[in-house]
Amino acid sequence: MGRSQRTKGARGELEACELLSRLTGLEWTRSGSAQRRARGRKPADVVCEGVRLWVEVKRGKRPSPYSALDQARRDAPQGWPVLVLCRRDRDRWCFFYDEDHAAAIHALLRGAA
Repeated sequence: MGRSQRTKGARGELEACELLSRLTGLEWTRSGSAQRRARGRKPADVVCEGVRLWVEVKRGKRPSPYSALDQARRDAPQGWPVLVLCRRDRDRWCFFYDEDHAAAIHALLRGAA
């Protein structure tokens, strides 16, 4: 992956943090590559202290939400709901998640969880 792709990915993760913070009223942050290496296991792209939600962020020319959802399902701890935020270049964010996690994710996004 080239530097421009990594930079775009990092910007996408920061934008996703801002969006989730605005929607939930909670502070969301990037997990960052240093945290990823230190823990040995890949954490979610975006995290919030005390919130059990696995967030995968994809931004680019043609992000694949289903591939990202598959990746999130593989990486998430068992039983955690997964949320994928995708955004094509010059477009809006879209949210993807499994229907069996819809109620929990909706509650969190409304700030009820």
